[in-house]
Amino acid sequence: MPPKHFAHLEHIRGSASYFASHSQTTYLADLQTRDVVERRFTIINRLRRDAPQAHAAISDTTQVAAFRNLIAHVSEHINHAVVWAVIASDFAVLHDEVVALLHDADRLR
Repeated sequence: MPPKHFAHLEHIRGSASYFASHSQTTYLADLQTRDVVERRFTIINRLRRDAPQAHAAISDTTQVAAFRNLIAHVSEHINHAVVWAVIASDFAVLHDEVVALLHDADRLR
């Protein structure tokens, strides 16, 4: 796996720590925190373009891409409570899948 792909995967793994260190209240109240969270979804979606094999190993990739597109292109109408709910309910699965991909890639080195 090229270094660029590892960087995307590591970024997603690091996002879990970032999300865990913030509450919904913090997210909703702080524009900078919302911007960072929304940016991380953009990087998650980059896997689709840059690392299609890694992206294919992640479940619900269509929903991840659609959610990113919603954030990127309809930002003035985003319901931030819904964004946080998605993070709270779905990000742990994404994180675990990325950790497994990184583990598998390390074994193949």
